[in-house]
Amino acid sequence: MHTKKFDPFDFKKKIINGVPVYYKNIPWAPCIHVNVVFNGGATADPKGKEGLAHFMEHITVKGSPKLPDYRSWIEWRKKYTFMTANAATNFYGVFYPLKCLPKDFEKVMFDLKDTIFNCFLKTEDIESERNVILQESWGRYKNEKYLKYIKETRKNLYKNHIFENLYSPLGWPETIKKITPEDVRNFYKDNYGVGNFSIILVGNIENKNITSLKYFIESLPKVKNKFKNTKKQRIIKPVNNLLKVKADEIGLVKEQVEISVIRVAEKIDESKLWSGILSHALLQEILNDKFRVEHKICYSVSVNSSFSRYDSLISMNINTDEKNIKMVLEGFKEVVKEFGTDFYKQKFEDTKLLFKNNSKVKEYLSEDIIDYARNNLAVSEKIPTLKDNLKLIQKTQFKDVQKFIKEMFGDEKKVYTEIIFPSKKVKTENDKK
Repeated sequence: MHTKKFDPFDFKKKIINGVPVYYKNIPWAPCIHVNVVFNGGATADPKGKEGLAHFMEHITVKGSPKLPDYRSWIEWRKKYTFMTANAATNFYGVFYPLKCLPKDFEKVMFDLKDTIFNCFLKTEDIESERNVILQESWGRYKNEKYLKYIKETRKNLYKNHIFENLYSPLGWPETIKKITPEDVRNFYKDNYGVGNFSIILVGNIENKNITSLKYFIESLPKVKNKFKNTKKQRIIKPVNNLLKVKADEIGLVKEQVEISVIRVAEKIDESKLWSGILSHALLQEILNDKFRVEHKICYSVSVNSSFSRYDSLISMNINTDEKNIKMVLEGFKEVVKEFGTDFYKQKFEDTKLLFKNNSKVKEYLSEDIIDYARNNLAVSEKIPTLKDNLKLIQKTQFKDVQKFIKEMFGDEKKVYTEIIFPSKKVKTENDKK
């Protein structure tokens, strides 16, 4: 049933009435997965109104002529989309994902069009959702102390950058309160139309499904493409590249010291992407081996990375006893220094082979494929195929990883180190005894 040469990421593209449609036919799939994606997201929020784009995912499903209230939308969601219809916001877009049976595709798309483009945007719904969003935001920011700490860290790492005032698409509690119903309606008018959205389809797709999209798109307003307005963002070195703070001072409770080493840089060139990905994998393995296996000072080491439209980030995080701080910081510097030699060359070759083999044998669900497409389009307006990825992995050499590690961690003034000490111990009556 499956073909050996099947490339899950080899999409076709068609422009229908001014809207890019990306689709991947998987004949053996039982459903069709849909993403309607609007460009912009949180990075389109006006300064002082951070969180505005996120309001869209809440408000657009609150009522339209065909589905007049939230409960009717939920019932429709159950009946036709297996409870998958949703709305979500990230830094780069607001998107509407769902899956449905092929026989229901046209009806579902007509109803989705009504939900998105004919929504009521009632003032009472905006105000009620504001309360919900505020609760959601405090689930992220915990308390005032932690909120203040996050803001100071963003200003330190991203001074004069688009991410300085963005930590989450939720916005900040105080900016959520400032967003007015008029702000919501203006944002909707400026962003929801032909020119600023695309459609991604994955699954059991027939030509008639693609053709029927012209009815989804017809009679929609035209707006400017927010993706085209993006500018390259400069990253400067941290204002303060070392922070030492007690957990209590930033609203946290900790029994261990938390050590983070973070490097934020400008957007990476696409040709260097796999240098970054393989560097991440190598650092994860090497640092975990050093601190977890060899020294046994932690449960695990977490290495994270992101390569976005506006920045590149790679970091190490470890929770351990206070007595191990010096060992961790010196051990990390030692590993970075060793990348300047051939010490890790064989490990690189083994990791590269692992990635190549994994890329060939990994099994993907339709939802994995559509997420991959959406995420890549958000960064570069391209969907790299599996063949493209294999070529880039093969092309990446150890010297490329050495150069990447040096560029990211070679200048200590550009590296941010954060040490969060354990919470203060408060003696109880039992302790005194």
